[in-house]
Amino acid sequence: MDVSYVKDIDLLETSIKEATIMSNNMLRTTIKSLLENNQFLTYPDIAKKLKKDKAKISGYLEAMVDYGDLQVKKAGNSKIYFLNKQVE
Repeated sequence: MDVSYVKDIDLLETSIKEATIMSNNMLRTTIKSLLENNQFLTYPDIAKKLKKDKAKISGYLEAMVDYGDLQVKKAGNSKIYFLNKQVE
């Protein structure tokens, strides 16, 4: 196998990882902006506003809760997400 080919694959993998991180950071910032403007939203509301898959948004919101960016409250069958004011 050509060494330059292996280096190209490594560079491509690194670029994909960096693009994913950038995309996730943009999504995080966008969700925080949405919640600043709306105070609280359910995950289907957020997914609809962002035109993203509900399952992906749901998982991402849970991760943001785990990181302390958001808080979540149960309201009947729904989860309401809002910014964690203690972080700011």
